[in-house]
Amino acid sequence: MNTVILKAGYAKVDVTPAYSVPLGGYGDSAERFHTHVLEPLCAACVAVSDGENTLLLFHIDQVAITTETCTQWREELAEKYGIPAEQILLNVTHSHSTPDIRCEIQEALRYKEELRQAILALPAPALEDLAEAKIYIASGEVKGWNFVRRELMADGTYAGDNFGTWKNNRILGHETEADHVMQAVRLTREGKKDILLVNWQAHPHPTGSADHLALSSDVVGRLRDTAEEEHDVHFAFFQGCGGNISSTTRIQSERISHDYRDIARGLADGLTKVLQTLRPVRSGPVRAVTKVFSAPVNHNWDDRVETAEKIVAYRQTHDHEETRAFAKENGFNSIYHANAVIRRAGLPETLEYSIGAVSFGQVCIAWAPNELFDTAGKFLKETLPFEMSFACGYTNGAQSYMPTVRAFYHGGYGCDICNYAPGATEKLTMELLELGRKLDP
Repeated sequence: MNTVILKAGYAKVDVTPAYSVPLGGYGDSAERFHTHVLEPLCAACVAVSDGENTLLLFHIDQVAITTETCTQWREELAEKYGIPAEQILLNVTHSHSTPDIRCEIQEALRYKEELRQAILALPAPALEDLAEAKIYIASGEVKGWNFVRRELMADGTYAGDNFGTWKNNRILGHETEADHVMQAVRLTREGKKDILLVNWQAHPHPTGSADHLALSSDVVGRLRDTAEEEHDVHFAFFQGCGGNISSTTRIQSERISHDYRDIARGLADGLTKVLQTLRPVRSGPVRAVTKVFSAPVNHNWDDRVETAEKIVAYRQTHDHEETRAFAKENGFNSIYHANAVIRRAGLPETLEYSIGAVSFGQVCIAWAPNELFDTAGKFLKETLPFEMSFACGYTNGAQSYMPTVRAFYHGGYGCDICNYAPGATEKLTMELLELGRKLDP
């Protein structure tokens, strides 16, 4: 007989800056201060408690928050609310049209402190809102709005959608089929609004690429507003494993792109269909587990640092296209590749940071701070011993792309600019699986 009574609460706050800030996601933040707002930014907190243990699950409209900052904020939250840090998740939407709080620019530092204060205050109303909740889950494919952006070109290379190599090169196909599964957990509450948690995977960056100086929560923000209105719920989005996934694609040499509002509308319609499959699952205790992961660093290019530095210096007096050509002449894929080689040369043999999993009843969230590829996320969702498992990258830190061995074999986008050696993804995936199994309901 199920004797565990879960309670859930929710709070949300607007975190749109009232002044111009540098935006993250597309190169040098100092050259990209926003001039207007398309969609406001918010942060939301879902509290889930079994009376003894409580989870604080944050949805934050941010491109990235460093691991060091996440650690600091989680420790502050733990001290303020008496909830262990391992039970606190900070998941960012990864919108490329949000403030870059990783840089040292004055406006970014100002906004970072304002966001910190908002995050620290948010659990209070969420905990006050706690009410008995029952768990319902649903999942289904929502196709047409996310695509694998590692594309096989006619010249045999694998290109990504932000390097422009598709312009003069015929596309033969995608490396893999994208994970189109959307997952939802609905926490139904008597006398209060239900809380809807949605897990999906894609870079939500159509606004940034089309309207470079717009501040926006992009696809996720519009989806959130639509879902809250159409389903009368509180909404929290948990970004999945979308390192190799985009919301745009190409046919031959033509970009097939959608306005972010169209993508959000398509996802909202898909969510409505997914929610038609809602079914109850049993409740259960709140649990959490974490460990330190040791990720092997790729030092294979350390002997090319001098050449990489020449490419970076070349960029100071030449435009992006000229620099790309110069990089190619010197055996590099791009300026980003050159910067990565310089960065990796200064790193130790392994990078260490926390990964983990939390659960309540038959729902599990496995998390890591990396931009994992969707095949890793799909494996975890299908293999973890829960009725519903979210696999979330972009959580509790920012630790670079983590391509699969298959992607490393093919080379190209994501592999040349990440910190990691081949096999790191598979190692991390198996360790997340073992952590999730420790929470086996």
